[in-house]
Amino acid sequence: ESGKMPWLFCIIVVVSCSPEQQTQRLKHRNPEISEEERRARIDSQMSLLQKIKRADIVIDNNGNDEDLEIRVDEARREILGRLYGVASMTLSQIVAVVGLSMPLAVYLKLKNSNSY
Repeated sequence: ESGKMPWLFCIIVVVSCSPEQQTQRLKHRNPEISEEERRARIDSQMSLLQKIKRADIVIDNNGNDEDLEIRVDEARREILGRLYGVASMTLSQIVAVVGLSMPLAVYLKLKNSNSY
């Protein structure tokens, strides 16, 4: 969130909600902190607008859990599509393909160099 290491990440995902929703969720999660502390905690973060400007993908989290699940699945497909061109594959299919890629690459390298 600090923005100090953007080179480390190839896709930045931001989950956003309205300031009112953010305050309500913080109040629900931490009822012991005062309104002033909640506001200070939120204000200490990078602004939502700045986060969204840096994001490759933004997930709107103003709805219910079912809405969020749908949006997260859409984001997952977008990420997989960008990284591997496999947006429609299941996670187990991706693991099978990506998991075999390193041993296959080593085998082909050795075979092509006649060192096998």
